Amino acid sequence: MKTSLVLACATVGFGLAAATTQDAPETTNNPVGVVYKAEFPDRDSTDIRGTVSATAHSSGRGVVFEFDLTGFDEENGPFPYHIHVDPVPANGSCTATLDHLDPFGRGQKPPCDTPNPETCEPGDLSGKHGKIDVSGDEHFMAKYHELYVATQQGLGTFFGNRSIVIHAKNGTRLTCANFALVDHSGCSTGTMPRPTGTGVMSTRIPTGTGIGGGHMPMVSATYTPTATPSSLPDQSNGAGRLAGFSLGAIMAALVPLAL
Repeated sequence: MKTSLVLACATVGFGLAAATTQDAPETTNNPVGVVYKAEFPDRDSTDIRGTVSATAHSSGRGVVFEFDLTGFDEENGPFPYHIHVDPVPANGSCTATLDHLDPFGRGQKPPCDTPNPETCEPGDLSGKHGKIDVSGDEHFMAKYHELYVATQQGLGTFFGNRSIVIHAKNGTRLTCANFALVDHSGCSTGTMPRPTGTGVMSTRIPTGTGIGGGHMPMVSATYTPTATPSSLPDQSNGAGRLAGFSLGAIMAALVPLAL
């Protein structure tokens, strides 16, 4: 009897985990003309400075990111970077930004499969597009079209009220900055909500081919985009917590029967 109940609990747990993990859909209907920008502040602990700009693609499908960064040393690279769930607080703590943006419960293991970006965490930009692989006086400038994050408020993949974090190759958080709205010509009215939900705590460094510095290529997607879905899956960042609650409730109900 006890063995059967234990196996039943394990089966339910695996089923819930699988049910809350899914590929990321391409984002569509992003408001054209809306621009967000993150500017890395002066920090005594690092020389990294610069900006990241992001605007909806002219088609409304996905987001175009532009990077203009300097101050990378030779010891700590290549440098992974990600969109994180929470904004940087007033005290500048990069740890307080919590997890990578991961509303579909993908997690960080196994590492991002670069040729299949829809299977990666939406916030794992370097996993999909390459780590920052420059050092010394080299200038990191890059531009690419990212299909799996959004400037459309209300989606779990919306990043306009979140942050971007640059890591050393060992995972240390070197610097971070908040995205802020700088052009809202296509933005709907209303206040910007504070991000909710959690992702997965950083336990590994995402892989990806480094992007060369010193020039600004337009890096087009190296994959064939999927067709626009007729209905987007739920992008709530609370999926993992719902699964945890459900599993906990089931376990609590079954444990007395095993005694």
